[in-house]
Amino acid sequence: MHAAIYMITSTGMSTRILPSFSVLLASAFYLHLAYLFAFEPDFGYPPWLRMRSALRWLALAGGSIRMLAVGDFDLSRIFDKIGAGLSGCVCAIMGLLSLPIVTVTYISDSAREHEINSVFSYIAFGGFIHWVIGFAFCLAFLAYSFPLLVILPSGQAQSPFFAKLVSLADKLACLGWGLTLLCKDINRGYWKAEKVDYWLLNTLILVEVITIASIVIGASLPWLGRITKARDEEKEKKKRAK
Repeated sequence: MHAAIYMITSTGMSTRILPSFSVLLASAFYLHLAYLFAFEPDFGYPPWLRMRSALRWLALAGGSIRMLAVGDFDLSRIFDKIGAGLSGCVCAIMGLLSLPIVTVTYISDSAREHEINSVFSYIAFGGFIHWVIGFAFCLAFLAYSFPLLVILPSGQAQSPFFAKLVSLADKLACLGWGLTLLCKDINRGYWKAEKVDYWLLNTLILVEVITIASIVIGASLPWLGRITKARDEEKEKKKRAK
């Protein structure tokens, strides 16, 4: 079933056949996988590994939904708000887990320890890297969340400032995920010592790569932008005509 979903969604996006539906189907599938990793008892993973896995699948779902915005942000579009909100929540948790300090809000002691200890030993200023990653994720959370919390005047659903703010959040999220991938998650020696399955380790690395790619190239898909925005404009014209 998983292979069939991958084939359907990838074919839909690459051939431009129902691209928006394909992205949403893929995002729903990623959310389902996040749920399984978090709560399915048959997986048998420790809680900290469940959290790591679920967060990465949630990040991929958020990044995929963000593709539908095509680098823009409009409060009148529900999926713009869902993508930014989901990405912001994941960034908030990753930021708290990555900061090398004892925080008031403790999500998971063991998950945080692995985030801190997994950095490559030969990286200079390893402690500083944690601060960069943590602040990048926390600032991304603020930039994603602020537009969702502000109520615009009646009749105004779009703000250039909000679009720039969410675009900045995308860049900060990419920085956080990129450094997490390069400095921590490809440290195979550490994760092998922690008895993380070879299959799971490579899957999570691939998920992070696709998450970064989804955010980076999402705004560079003109065909998707033309389709989604054209439909929105057509709906808006019909509303005005009525």
